[in-house]
Amino acid sequence: MFFKNFKRRKIAGEVVDRLWPFFGAVQASTGLSPERFAKDQYIIGFVVGAAGYVARAASDDKLKQTDIGFVITDVVERILGAEGRDRAQQAMQLLKTDGAPDFQRGIANGQKTILAGLGAVGEMQEDPDVQAALAEGDQENVPVLLQIRLFDDYIMDAYGIEDTWTSNN
Repeated sequence: MFFKNFKRRKIAGEVVDRLWPFFGAVQASTGLSPERFAKDQYIIGFVVGAAGYVARAASDDKLKQTDIGFVITDVVERILGAEGRDRAQQAMQLLKTDGAPDFQRGIANGQKTILAGLGAVGEMQEDPDVQAALAEGDQENVPVLLQIRLFDDYIMDAYGIEDTWTSNN
């Protein structure tokens, strides 16, 4: 049991390392900490969707679904701070149902963004977000463009943040 918990926590650490730059960029540019988004269904869904795919990749797809659930819970807790445990439990309940529409959209967009980063852009050519990203740049830039379109832009719109990305970067 100790080894299994160690393995799950190690993978959760790898997932946090992969997802933290999304939040770090927001925090650096806007001053908003990830805890600010702890009640946002879309952001929780985005983290859940992205974390599941990164966990599978980090474990070479060897984790059981139950273990992935533990990893996702740990990741949500680590990223969303003090309210993370409650949000992780809420996310696990939403996963058992159809969940809220914003949560489901967040999951789909988190998965899409991570899949593009893992090199699956060619398999997603029919997706409207991928098509829009391809129209803006070449296939190599699609993961970054999806992050901007599906994560950064969402936060800017949802929280009334002016376009500080271009002026600060």
